[in-house]
Amino acid sequence: MVLECNGVGYEILVPKNMQHQLSDAEDSVVLHTHLNVRPESQNLYGFLTVAERDMFRILINISSIGPSIALNILSEMQISDLVACVKLEDTKPLQKVPRLGKATAAKLLIELSSKIHHVAEVAQTNIPGNTTTGSYLDDAREALVVMGFSNREARSAVAAVRDQAETAEHAIRLALGILGSTGT
Repeated sequence: MVLECNGVGYEILVPKNMQHQLSDAEDSVVLHTHLNVRPESQNLYGFLTVAERDMFRILINISSIGPSIALNILSEMQISDLVACVKLEDTKPLQKVPRLGKATAAKLLIELSSKIHHVAEVAQTNIPGNTTTGSYLDDAREALVVMGFSNREARSAVAAVRDQAETAEHAIRLALGILGSTGT
């Protein structure tokens, strides 16, 4: 992405899955950023949620995980999936991430296991204002997008039902009721 500020463009590196999420974005988008300064470069990384940015920061503080691999991980996996890998000590989903081999995935799980409480806390803050239901609400929003609703419509409908929904399926049913009543 490129952020234009007073005629100057700043390149912001973002997870690949964000392109799908931003396809229906309105005029402005809020990104939570991290500036990575190295002697040879300065790179700006952008994320839609504070939780994604915080997870990125946790990942880059692990030896042998640099910013590009951390970005690949967040491009391929939801934070809740990463937490599940750590809790189950399962490296297979991590091995599907580009540039992350078996040995590095195993080392990543070992280092994240000591931080699991903080990682799990970050995963639960994925949706603002909700500390326990982020992952199934994300699943419900994604399901609505697959059904043909725009990302904006799905996000709005799921946000409207977040307090009543107890599962992804329940959230989808309630959101479909809202979307059906608006004539979309």
